[in-house]
Amino acid sequence: MRRAVENLAINAVKYGAAGRPITITVKELHERLFILVHNEGRHIPAEQQATLFRAFQRLAAEGGSHRGWGLGLAQVRAAAEAHGGSIAVDSLPELGTTFTIDVPVDGRLGAKGRKPGDPDRS
Repeated sequence: MRRAVENLAINAVKYGAAGRPITITVKELHERLFILVHNEGRHIPAEQQATLFRAFQRLAAEGGSHRGWGLGLAQVRAAAEAHGGSIAVDSLPELGTTFTIDVPVDGRLGAKGRKPGDPDRS
């Protein structure tokens, strides 16, 4: 999870507007942990948000200004899901972009909702 948050923070710096704040917020609610990373700058169009967490996906308008393989957000998604959670993005031109990781407080539950050592009931 540390690397997932690190990836989101690096992306916020990379793609956020220069001189504008980046915020990282952690909230606990109903046995869930929410980690929000917000930046201001160019928003992510809705049609691109649907594929953003797939491996090798990059924003269409990025061009060559930022280097990378398009694996970072896929890795964030994999980490969240491995802890029984998810990742979402909310992006609007006037409000900026917020990535939200949502995982159970007890991350040991994993993707199938079992603790380590529990028998496999699938």
